[in-house]
Amino acid sequence: MTTENLDRYLEIKVQTASPGQLVNMLYDGAIRFSKQAKEQMENSDLENANSSIQRVQDIVEELNVSLDTDKGGEIAANLRKIYLYISEQLVEANIKKDVKVLDNVIELLESMRETWKEIMLKSNGINGRPNVYKAINFRH
Repeated sequence: MTTENLDRYLEIKVQTASPGQLVNMLYDGAIRFSKQAKEQMENSDLENANSSIQRVQDIVEELNVSLDTDKGGEIAANLRKIYLYISEQLVEANIKKDVKVLDNVIELLESMRETWKEIMLKSNGINGRPNVYKAINFRH
């Protein structure tokens, strides 16, 4: 598949995704770029590690700004705290070039992704839209 075709495929995939699928895709991307940054740091490729960490930061920021604290209440407020913590950890990892901090970020993101998947599976039967959607507000 050419790069142009792949880009178009991904664009359509994002445009047709439900809010829950978008959150899952964002977690996947954040994990993928975190792992890339870790590998790049281990290989002393600090410029690309910085770029990868910045991509993770952008994804975490998108997850954060997508929270609707009015409708999502305590869940959204707690997620916001976690996203801010992850952002702080990413800054620390980037400044200190600390792979162990990235390991912790990856572990946290993977745990959140798995929890999200479980929530999606358990709540999919409720009117076809999980109640947890109240906590997110994607401009879709």
